[in-house]
Amino acid sequence: MKYLLLSILVFVSLSWGDKLRDLALSKGLAPIPADFNTLKSQVDDRQNPMSIPKIILGKKLFFDKNFSKDRTNASVSFHNITKGGEDSITTSIG
Repeated sequence: MKYLLLSILVFVSLSWGDKLRDLALSKGLAPIPADFNTLKSQVDDRQNPMSIPKIILGKKLFFDKNFSKDRTNASVSFHNITKGGEDSITTSIG
């Protein structure tokens, strides 16, 4: 019985995930490119170009705990880069 429920939950979550993905694609969202040059071509702004110092600053801020209320958590604590920054929770805890 436990495995049947688990199988049903996995099936429902996969079906829902596909619907959510299709909705996102229909709204013009696209997956994050796998390589830097493609990403840069999509997000770079001629009036505020991407640069190595800005990337270094962004990384520093991403790991900075001073942005949390009690200064114990950084963005990296919640946003899994290997999953595109998705945190798997419906409401922010920070």
